[in-house]
Amino acid sequence: VLVKLRINKEVLDDKLRAAGMLLPDIPPIKVLFLVSEKKDDSTFCWWKDPGLQPSMTEAELALYNAFQARGFNPINRTLSLPETEYPENLRSPELPEEDIVAWGRLFSAEVVIYGRAEVTDQDAAMDLRAIDVNRGVEICAGKERVSLEGELLKERPLIEAMEGLSGRIAVRFAPAMIQAAVSEQEKVVRLLVTVKDLHNYREFTIFRDFLRNEVTGVLSVIQKRIRLDSISIEVKFRGNAFRFLNRVLNHENLPFPMSAEQTEKGEIILSAS
Repeated sequence: VLVKLRINKEVLDDKLRAAGMLLPDIPPIKVLFLVSEKKDDSTFCWWKDPGLQPSMTEAELALYNAFQARGFNPINRTLSLPETEYPENLRSPELPEEDIVAWGRLFSAEVVIYGRAEVTDQDAAMDLRAIDVNRGVEICAGKERVSLEGELLKERPLIEAMEGLSGRIAVRFAPAMIQAAVSEQEKVVRLLVTVKDLHNYREFTIFRDFLRNEVTGVLSVIQKRIRLDSISIEVKFRGNAFRFLNRVLNHENLPFPMSAEQTEKGEIILSAS
C-alpha cells in the first residue's frame, strides 16, 4: 500500500508547540520551585530558613528533572541562593502572590511554581500553581495524585511516584508557560537606559556592541545623551524591562560587572563596577 501525504509544517509546528512538545525560538524559561513537602505529619519548606541551604526534596528534584527535560531552565536554589536578608514575610510557609513574585525576583526567575507535595500511607499528591514573575499573575494551576497503597508502594518507590506526578504536571503546565513567555516576547518596547561609571567612551562602545550582538531580543540601540558621568541610550527590545535586565545582568558574556535599578518613571540605571 502506497500512501502519499502532504504535511503543512506550520500547522504541525503550532500543534506541537501548543502541546508543549516544541519550544519556540526563545531562551529557556527560568523556573524557581517554591514547593513544600508534607510527610509523616511534618511539613518542610526550604524558604522558612533559606540560610541553611537544605538539599532538594524528592518532590523538588522530580520537578527539576521533569521541567529540565522539556527545555526549561530550572533553578537549583542550593547552588544559587542570593546573599541577602530575608524578611519575615518571605519565610512564611503560606505565601501570598506578591511574596511569591518577590522570591522569583530574588532568583531572577521568570516563572515560580508554588504549592505543596503531600505523602501519606495511601497516596502521593501535588497541588501547584505557576506564577508569572513579571506580571504577577497566575499562568496555570493543577493537582495530580497517585496511589501508594499496600504492595503498590513496594513496586513503585516514592521517588518514582514523584517523577510520575512531576511529569504529568510538566505536561499540563508547559504549554501555558511557553505561551505566556511567547506573548511577552512579541511585545516591542522602547527602554530608556542610562549607563554610569564607565571609564571612557571605548567601554561604552563595547557595552553597546554587546547589547546589539549578544542580548537576545534587542532590536536597536540608539545613543541619546552624553553627560560627564553617564551616557543615555534608547533600547528597542522585544519583551519587557524585567526580561531585558535578566538577560543583560545574567549573560555569560557581560563585558564587565554591572548593577541595576529602575526609577519610578521607568528609566533603567546600569552602573558598571
